[in-house]
Amino acid sequence: MKVSLTVFLFFASLILTSCSAWRNSEKENKDTLRLFPSAELRSDLEFLVKNSQEVHPSLYSAVDSITFTSSVKKVMDSLNHSMTRLEFYRLAAPLLSLLKNGHSCIFLPGVEWESYLEHGGRSFPYRVSFDSEGGLKVKESCDSSSRVMPGARIVAINGLEADSLFNAFKTYRGGESEKWQNNVASEWFKRYLWLNKILAPYEITFRANGREMKLKTDGIARSRTPSQPAVTYKEPYTFEMLPGNIGYMNYLSMESNDVSNPFGAFLEKVFSELKAKEASGLIIDLRQNGGGNAKYGYMLLNYLAEKPFRMHSMKAWKASAQYKDYMRSRIPWWLSWVSYRPAIWIAGLFSEYADMFTAKDGEVLKFYTAEEIPEDNPLRFQIKVCFLIGTGTYSSAMLLANAVSDYKLACLIGEETGGIPNEFGEVYYFRLPNTQLMVSMPSALFVRANGNCSDRRGVLPDIEVKRKPMDTERQSDTVLEAARNWILNN
Repeated sequence: MKVSLTVFLFFASLILTSCSAWRNSEKENKDTLRLFPSAELRSDLEFLVKNSQEVHPSLYSAVDSITFTSSVKKVMDSLNHSMTRLEFYRLAAPLLSLLKNGHSCIFLPGVEWESYLEHGGRSFPYRVSFDSEGGLKVKESCDSSSRVMPGARIVAINGLEADSLFNAFKTYRGGESEKWQNNVASEWFKRYLWLNKILAPYEITFRANGREMKLKTDGIARSRTPSQPAVTYKEPYTFEMLPGNIGYMNYLSMESNDVSNPFGAFLEKVFSELKAKEASGLIIDLRQNGGGNAKYGYMLLNYLAEKPFRMHSMKAWKASAQYKDYMRSRIPWWLSWVSYRPAIWIAGLFSEYADMFTAKDGEVLKFYTAEEIPEDNPLRFQIKVCFLIGTGTYSSAMLLANAVSDYKLACLIGEETGGIPNEFGEVYYFRLPNTQLMVSMPSALFVRANGNCSDRRGVLPDIEVKRKPMDTERQSDTVLEAARNWILNN
C-alpha cells in the first residue's frame, strides 16, 4: 500500500507534536524517597515486558528471546524487597538496552536529580568523552578553579577505575552502535555517577602528557551546573557567516521554536541572506542533532534539492491496542472522528493511515513513501553545500543525512552516524503504573531511502574526518575546518 508524503507528514506532525506536549505535561512522582513494595515493582516489570512485546515490531531482532527472558527473570527474582524507583531503574533499564535500539529505553527520572541539587548536592565538575582507544577523557572543565585541561585522561574516580565505570553506565541506554552508546553515556555521565551514589567530594586521578596527577574537588553546586539537554532549552538552530563568506547552520534539534523563531521563517531568512551575500558555500552541522520531527528535514532539503528525494522508503508499522489508544489520545478533538467507524472509511479516501485503526493487533502494516518532488524555490542554494555528521547524529537527523547520502544532494563530512538508516522508530511513550517511570518503545521499522533493508551501517561520510585527542586539548574543530577547506578549495 502507498501513502502520500503530505498525508504522512500531517499525521506524523500531529502525533509528534502531541507526544512532546504530553511528555512535558506529565508529572513525575514527587515523593523521591518512597519505597515501593516488591509486589508493585514486579507488577511494573511485567507491565514493561508486556507492552514491549506487544508494541515493538521485532523485539528480538538484536537479542534472542531466551537471553531476554532469562535476563527478565533475574531482575524479577531480585525484586524481593522494597526499593526506591532509582534502585528499580538501575535493575530494569539494562533490560531494554539489550534490544540495541536507542528508542527503546526507560528514562532516568529528573525529579530526584533536581531534589538532590536543590538540597545542596554537588555534581561532577567535568564534561567527558569516551572512545575505545583513548578511554574516558575530559572534554570540558565546568569548574574555573580546576587545573585539568581538556584532553586529560580520567583514570579513576573515588578509587574506582574510570573506564570500567563508563562501560557499566552504557548498559542503561541501548543503541544501534557502540559509538552512539558512548555519546549518550558521555552526556549523562555526571547523573550516572549520582545514580550509583558516587558523590562529592571527588578524588580523581588524571593522566596527561605521560604524567599522573590526583585532584580532590567538592564538585559544583546547582548554580554552576552546566546546562543539561533534558532540562535547559537550547535554541534548536542558529546561523552565522564564517570567514570566506561561508554560511554555517548549527542544527541541534529537528524541532521548531514556534514562539520566537519558527523554522520556516528561519530558513527563509537564512537562504535570503546566503543569496544576498552571494555566499561561497553552506555548512549544515548535524553532529549533535539527536532527531525530532522529520518534516523539518523535508523543509530544509526543499531549499537544496532540485531532484526528487525521500528520507525513507518504507515504514513497517505494528498495530497494537496500546498504540491505537495512544494515537486517539493525541489527535485533537476536532479530528477524533477519523479513528472510528464509519467515519474512518471517509478518512480512508485520502489516507491509508486509517488502516492502523482497523488492523488486527499484532498485524504489521507497510507504508511505502513516494519521492518528494521539490517545489519551485527562488532561494534554492546549490553552489557548495556540505553536512557535518558524527556519532551524535541520530533518529530523524540521521534520516536527513541518509537522504543527502542516497540522493547525492550534498557532501557529507565527519564520521559515521550513531543511528542507522534501517532503524526502529514511531515511538510509543508510556509510564509504568506504580513507579511512574517513563518508557520509550518503537512501534515501526523504517527502511532507508534507497530501499536497501539489509544495510546495518550508519550513514557514511564522503570525506571522513575524526577528531583526534590533540583536537580536544587544543579545543579545535578539525571537522568544521575540513568543511571550510572543502568549500574554499573545490
